[in-house]
Amino acid sequence: MIVLRKGLNITQLKIIALIFMIIDHICFFFPFLDIPIWFRYIGRLSLPIFIFAITEGYYYTKDKKKYITRLLISSIIMFIINYIINLIMPRPDGFILKNNIFATLFFIVFYIYCMDNINLNRKNLKCLLYLLMFLLTLPITFFIEAGTVFIFLGVFMYYSRNKRYLQIFIYCCFSILFLNSYQIYMIFAAPLFYLYNGQKGKGLKYLFYVFYPVHIYIFYIISYFILKGVN
Repeated sequence: MIVLRKGLNITQLKIIALIFMIIDHICFFFPFLDIPIWFRYIGRLSLPIFIFAITEGYYYTKDKKKYITRLLISSIIMFIINYIINLIMPRPDGFILKNNIFATLFFIVFYIYCMDNINLNRKNLKCLLYLLMFLLTLPITFFIEAGTVFIFLGVFMYYSRNKRYLQIFIYCCFSILFLNSYQIYMIFAAPLFYLYNGQKGKGLKYLFYVFYPVHIYIFYIISYFILKGVN
């Protein structure tokens, strides 16, 4: 892995991603306020950075099962809260609250875990168990935020983490697939991956776990009352 003595650590990358995410969601939740579309362009950098960070975090964590479980529980809790909010506070414009990046990040690390165990247990029945878990859960990924392609992007980023130039090159090629969509702007996250210095930073372990759902629900509730007042 290419490591720069100077550069950005994981904590700094996460904070940058949080800022990009907020900018994106201002436009996403309040389209009726005629917010510039370039807010969404900037937001395309957020998810790839979080995916990059989650693969690094998973690699270095001492308890991988706990790491996976924490993401699974967070995704389930957010799914339940989303359902309740959509039920009791439906937006007049028909907007449905589906945001749940925890599910996407969970499947990334879950599949990495499965693939590692398939490789480690090729000569016994455990290999078949993990392969079955992989295949049975795969259809679910078509219905979660970002979808299957970004989950496999995360898996690729994990296994190419020691070949940073190759990782960045393939990432850029992947981004170009979205040439006819503003998702193409995700390509500008590539320089940030190169600037990663291999360090964790201060951590701020639970910042994202708390900030992500809280800001989603605040934005949604504000947008709900604005639209309700207009109508």
